[in-house]
Amino acid sequence: MTSSRMTEGITCPCCGKGCDEPPLRYYSTKEAATYFCPPSRDLDRHDRLLVAINDLWQMSNAAIYECHNCKFGFAHPHIGGNEAFYETLHEQAGYPSDRWDYTQALECPAFLLSKGKVLDIGAGSGMFLKRLPSGWKPHAIESSRTMKDELSAAGIEVHDSTSNALKAGPFNLIT
Repeated sequence: MTSSRMTEGITCPCCGKGCDEPPLRYYSTKEAATYFCPPSRDLDRHDRLLVAINDLWQMSNAAIYECHNCKFGFAHPHIGGNEAFYETLHEQAGYPSDRWDYTQALECPAFLLSKGKVLDIGAGSGMFLKRLPSGWKPHAIESSRTMKDELSAAGIEVHDSTSNALKAGPFNLIT
């Protein structure tokens, strides 16, 4: 896919401005499925994830952009997973307890200098929310029944949709 095709009509989901810069990186649906479940781990699950990602993206490649206006980094297509994706994803027990993006986010001045309510969209088992500094009230949007139960058991307020979560807002930070 050419860079000009990937930048046509791309709008930053944060500030709403057009994004005319070339993507920082391209990746394929196969790379995405392999990230979540390498074929060597479970070929059947990998193939089902590949189908789910293809259904979501409706294209064979995605790209990572950084908005030149607000510096927000985002993927295009900017779309969350659906129930089929997350149910397949969470067939494997366990979720990483430490990821580089958790550390990066928690070092953000917003977390260090203030307190409030955090909404984590696609929270998984809540490993990021469980690491919040004291004073932060964790909220999650999660579609997987298994993960919803685990989040609730950890004392995290769980919402099944953005519109339901907004009723509990406003939020100081959304991740």
